[in-house]
Amino acid sequence: WVKNVDRLQPLVSRNTAMPAPKSITDGLVGRAINTPKDMLLNLFAWVLAASGEDEELINACSLAIVPVATRQGLIGALEVWREEESGEFDMSAILLLRVLALQAAMVIENDRLHKSAIETERLLQEIEIGSKIQQTLLLGQPPKNSVGMQMAAFTVASRQIDGDFYDFLNHNERCVDVIIGDVMGKGIPAALLGAATKSSFQRALNRLHASSRRALLPEPEQIVMSVHGEVTGQLIDFESFTTLCHARFDTKASRLSFVDCGHTSTIHYRHNDQTIQFLKGKNVPLGFNRQ
Repeated sequence: WVKNVDRLQPLVSRNTAMPAPKSITDGLVGRAINTPKDMLLNLFAWVLAASGEDEELINACSLAIVPVATRQGLIGALEVWREEESGEFDMSAILLLRVLALQAAMVIENDRLHKSAIETERLLQEIEIGSKIQQTLLLGQPPKNSVGMQMAAFTVASRQIDGDFYDFLNHNERCVDVIIGDVMGKGIPAALLGAATKSSFQRALNRLHASSRRALLPEPEQIVMSVHGEVTGQLIDFESFTTLCHARFDTKASRLSFVDCGHTSTIHYRHNDQTIQFLKGKNVPLGFNRQ
């Protein structure tokens, strides 16, 4: 018998039909596991009196039960009985059953370790695939033809996969939008929400372009508001949110337009006087309604 949550599951049966699973608190096996100690009954009357809940022991005349334990703790029991009145179990039989129980424990533990190794390998493969997907879906590539700007990007996921994303909307060689966001949480769910949020910026830009009578380039705050309207309901449904900063670098106008939505402060470093300023806005993250 092997413990399975609050049930006892028969794993191996010999010379008798496979019994049905039972509660971990029922019968002699349950008593032996919960004690835990060896159980030896060599009188038919004792077995009959004690085994009212054990259907497999209806014809048993003598009985021996030995707990099975691994490094993980007590996992089950080995139950052996005789149906001939002349047969009895002595201490030598108990010692043999203890050896068999030890061997059973080793087999079960090796099987558990093997399954754990397979699961770990499968999880590592999924993480590796997810990490590659993140590099493709969540992390944009800096433009290489910008005038008056040098751009580079680098990120390290805290758990190999998370909801961090960034993108570059290259309007022309002198105007680039940089978008940096972080979805609440870690793992694949956050990465999927990050990919969905990131793709919303290109859709918002296209919508605003199409609705502009003079095809003017939308301002960053217009783009962020459009994305906010698109994704907030979805993020609320998933009980999540996204912090964000959206910066537009316009070297022709020598201007930086900056929108912050609850993100970690952006560091503005001035090379000429070697000063640092932290840029921080007052907007709420995407996924929050103001009312």
